[in-house]
Amino acid sequence: MISRKDEDFEGPGRWRVPFPSGLQQPVGAMRFAVDSLLLPCFVAASLKDRPLRVKNPLRETAFDMNLPGYLACADLGCGCGASSLALMSLVGNIKLWGVDIVDEMVMSARQNAAALDCGRHVRFDTRDVAELACMRRPCCDLVQMNPPYWQEGEGMPSSRPMNERARRSTNGLRDFLAAARQLTVFHGRLFVIFPANRLFTLLQQIDEHGFGVRRLQAVRPFADTPAGRVLVEAQRDAAHETVWEPDIVLYERSRSGRSVPTSRAKTFCPWLQ
Repeated sequence: MISRKDEDFEGPGRWRVPFPSGLQQPVGAMRFAVDSLLLPCFVAASLKDRPLRVKNPLRETAFDMNLPGYLACADLGCGCGASSLALMSLVGNIKLWGVDIVDEMVMSARQNAAALDCGRHVRFDTRDVAELACMRRPCCDLVQMNPPYWQEGEGMPSSRPMNERARRSTNGLRDFLAAARQLTVFHGRLFVIFPANRLFTLLQQIDEHGFGVRRLQAVRPFADTPAGRVLVEAQRDAAHETVWEPDIVLYERSRSGRSVPTSRAKTFCPWLQ
């Protein structure tokens, strides 16, 4: 469904801006990586295999976008909009609300949406996710999020303020999950990408916020290396009935010793081509 960067890009309208290589990002910001593309591919695969059947009375007017029949999705920590725009290209009947705490990132996301001519289907706002837990009524069929991976004091600090803010926070994961809880309707779905070595922390907090874990999928750089990331699908107010999907191995070594994407990884995430 996704074409290469020098060809037409399918999605809402005809997109000819190179994606994702053509996305604008502010100087000094954390550059988006493959994590931002794997997450929407995981979401799209779930919606294809298990279409949403939730009753959402606010779906039609969600995010002040009058798009009847469209799924309402929030992207928490949207950055420059890479995950949001990728999901829009994979799922045709979806409208998105992306939020990020860094105003420069939100401005870039708006510019990217405008360049791709999809502004009618997406809205980006500067918001602290901690504020979203106070929203009055849930309106989202699904939420995807790529939260800060580290707490304050963990890992190597960055000298660039915008980069540092995206990497770690004091209460980041809990704030993101509290926002997801408030935004999703009954049996709405939550999709997260997170470091595999912190899976226990993630699952524990997902449970605390009233989501049932439905699907897990590990991502390995190579077949003989430990998983670096894990993709998690959960459902609000549902039981834990967890399915472990086969691991995704991103790369293999060619005869010349180069790292090249595996065929399965390219099928799962077309941008790896």
